[in-house]
Amino acid sequence: MAFKLKKPIMFSQEGYKRNSPDVNNEANLIPSGDITMKGVDFPVKGTDNLGNTKVMTPGNNYKFPGDTVLETPLPQRKKKKKKPDVRKTTKGKGRNFRTVEEGAGMTAKGVAEYKKKNPGSKLKTAVTGKVKPGSKAAKRRKSFCARSKGWTGERGKAARRRWRC
Repeated sequence: MAFKLKKPIMFSQEGYKRNSPDVNNEANLIPSGDITMKGVDFPVKGTDNLGNTKVMTPGNNYKFPGDTVLETPLPQRKKKKKKPDVRKTTKGKGRNFRTVEEGAGMTAKGVAEYKKKNPGSKLKTAVTGKVKPGSKAAKRRKSFCARSKGWTGERGKAARRRWRC
C-alpha cells in the first residue's frame, strides 16, 4: 500500500467518531481488528495489516482478520441544492407573479426576491415598452419571442402578449 500523507500516522483509540480529537486526521491507525462506526458521520475505508479492505458505513460494526486497521475517510458527495421556493403567487400583497389578465410573468418584487435567493442571477423583468431597433432590450425581446414561439398555454400566450411578440 503506497500513498503519501502530510503528517505521520499515530495510533488512535477513537478514530473518526464525532467528538474524537482525531476526527480531522488524514488517516487514523486503530490498534485493533474490531472497528465500530457508531458515532461516525461519514463512510470510511479500512485496510488491515494483512491487506483486507472494507468500506465502512456509519452505525455498523466491522471485524478485520488483522490486528491493526488504517482508516481513511472517503470523499464526500456534494448534496444537490434544492431549488428555491418561489411560489406562483398571483394574488395578495406579497405576490411574485402577474395574473394572466395582467400579462403573466414575474413582478419586479418577484425578480428581486429570486435574485436574493440566487446570487449571481441575471434574471430581469419583461421588455414591454418601445425600444430602439438593435438595442440590448430589443435583442432581449427578439430572443424571448423566438424561444417562446411554441408556448400554447394561457400564461405563455399572456406573457408573449406582454412582451409584444
